[in-house]
Amino acid sequence: MNRQPIRAISALSWIWGELYLQGKVVPRDAQKAVAYIELAAEMGDASAQSKLGYLLLKGDIRVPTDPKRAFHFLHLAAEQGFGPARLNLGVAFYRGIGVERDLRKAAEFLHIAALQNEDRAKVTMKVMYSHGQGVAEDLAKAATFSTRKS
Repeated sequence: MNRQPIRAISALSWIWGELYLQGKVVPRDAQKAVAYIELAAEMGDASAQSKLGYLLLKGDIRVPTDPKRAFHFLHLAAEQGFGPARLNLGVAFYRGIGVERDLRKAAEFLHIAALQNEDRAKVTMKVMYSHGQGVAEDLAKAATFSTRKS
C-alpha cells in the first residue's frame, strides 16, 4: 500500500493545525487547531501526537485539559521514538501534571529524551542525579548531562 497520500494529508493537517494555533495567517482558533492536529495524530504523525498530547495536558490556548487523551497521544509518539514526547511524559511525571508524581517514571522518560539531545531533559536529569531524585545520587553521572553544543 502506498502511504504517500496519507503522509501528505497528515502533513497538511499538521500545518493547518499549527497555523490555527499561531493565528498569524488565519485567525487563531483553538478548536480548529486541535481538530487538524488530531487528524494528523490519528494518521500516525509523531510530532502531531506529541503536540496534541502537550496541548491536552497543559490546557493550552483555551483547550480543556484531558490527561487521559494526552497520555494516549504522548505514548503513541514516544513509542515511535519521538524525543519531545518522551520529554513531555518525563516532565509530567516529574511535576505530577495529569498523573501522580513519580520520579522513577520521570527518570525513565527523561533519560531517553536526554540521550536524544532534548536539552530540557538533560538539565532535569542533571538535577535528578545531583539530588538523588528518582535515581541514585551520582554526581559523576550528573556531570555527563551537558547542554553545551560541541
